[in-house]
Amino acid sequence: MIWFSFDHTDYHVWLDELAIKLGTKVENEVLKVPSIYGEGYLRAVHMPNGLSVLVTENNMRSEVFLKRLKKDPGFYILAFDDVRISKSMEQIVGGEKEHYHPPIYAGASLGSTLFDNVLIAARDFSFASIRIMFPPQWLAKFFKIDKEDDLMAEYLSLKTKKLTLAPLDMEYRKLMDDVFNVNLESPVYYATLENRVMLMMERFFSQLEANVNKARYKRLDKSDVYKMMQIESELSDRFLGGLPTAEALADKYGFSETKLKRLFREIYGYPLYEYYQRCRLERAREMLAAGGRSVKETGLAVGYKSLSNFSKAFKHVYGVLPGEIR
Repeated sequence: MIWFSFDHTDYHVWLDELAIKLGTKVENEVLKVPSIYGEGYLRAVHMPNGLSVLVTENNMRSEVFLKRLKKDPGFYILAFDDVRISKSMEQIVGGEKEHYHPPIYAGASLGSTLFDNVLIAARDFSFASIRIMFPPQWLAKFFKIDKEDDLMAEYLSLKTKKLTLAPLDMEYRKLMDDVFNVNLESPVYYATLENRVMLMMERFFSQLEANVNKARYKRLDKSDVYKMMQIESELSDRFLGGLPTAEALADKYGFSETKLKRLFREIYGYPLYEYYQRCRLERAREMLAAGGRSVKETGLAVGYKSLSNFSKAFKHVYGVLPGEIR
């Protein structure tokens, strides 16, 4: 079991102490997970604009207990987490428990070091995450958001300790994948990371402002949001089997068909079928850009039986034919 308690607001210091705990060391800002615990890496980066960023991709075989102790003055932590859970995961923020059940938790959340935060994860889970730590003054400088602004006051009043504001959609996933797909030794790694982190933050705070103004999250049930995460995972992961019907998804997750369609569009911004289409086309675009497959092979790989239908749908979304991407 990994048991680690800390109170740092700098991911480099955090990583150095975790390395000692695991009996290894950090090399070139990267901690590789010892095989006894799992596989993967954690990378801490000081960005030129003052952000402290932690990038992780891990498959863990060990149980994990992480405790971040309360620290004042407070820092914000903006976390983009994609977790595949095989057994159970629990988070305790300021004494309030949150249970995440298999198979997935994929969300963007804004937290604060002003509250204790405990994460307890059973063995056999995977974790891809980009976490950004910054002081309140940073928001004022880069996004013109002051910690005393009405926006942040209203945000914090919704749920003082932690709010999962945005399930990860295909746009967030694409930005995260752009970081994960760059080789750690590549000379463009830092430029890619800085660019994508800023895009993710800008999108998050733009959505935050819109959502707070609509008081959207006051009326969304937490369990419904988690069910939407499971549905989104089905739509973005399974292309060859075709799209499950809205009726089948509604029965599986305990919604009426009308409610399922309404909630999904409200949270992810697209109707079910359009979201599914965009996911499979984005996967196809990535495959074509990587090379190694023909247009026909790519279309078949994402579930299109007709090459003409694939080309037509692709051009409708991206403005070019699939062959032009290759």
